[in-house]
Amino acid sequence: METKMEELTGKLKALDLVLAKSKDTVTARNKDALKRSEQSIARKISALYVLKEEIEELKFINKDSEENVRTWADEVELKLTAAESELNAIRAVLSEIEQEEISVQRERTRKYNVSLSTRRPRNSCQLNMRS
Repeated sequence: METKMEELTGKLKALDLVLAKSKDTVTARNKDALKRSEQSIARKISALYVLKEEIEELKFINKDSEENVRTWADEVELKLTAAESELNAIRAVLSEIEQEEISVQRERTRKYNVSLSTRRPRNSCQLNMRS
C-alpha cells in the first residue's frame, strides 16, 4: 500500500503542476493550449479517482477503520474537487472562445452575403459584348 500512496502523492503533485500552468493558459485564452490542459487535467483526475478507490480498498483489507478511511478519502476528494472546478473553468473559457469564433464566422458570412446582394447587376448589353 505504501507504493500506492507514493504513486498518489506523485500524481497529485503532477496535477498541481498542470493546474498552476493552466491558470496562465486561461489568461492567455490560447484555444489549443486550453484543449491540451483540459485533456491532461481530465486524464489525471480520472487516474486519481481510480487510485483513490484502490487505496481505500487496501486500507480496508489492512483493517483500517471506516472512519480513518473516510477521513483520508475526504482529504483526497477535496483536492480532486478543486481540480474539477478548474477543469470546468477551462471548459467554460473554451466554450466562450468557440462561441466567439462562431459569431465572427457568422458576421463574415453576413458581410459577404450583403456585398453580393449590393453588387450592381450587369446589363444585358455588357453581357452580350463580352460573349
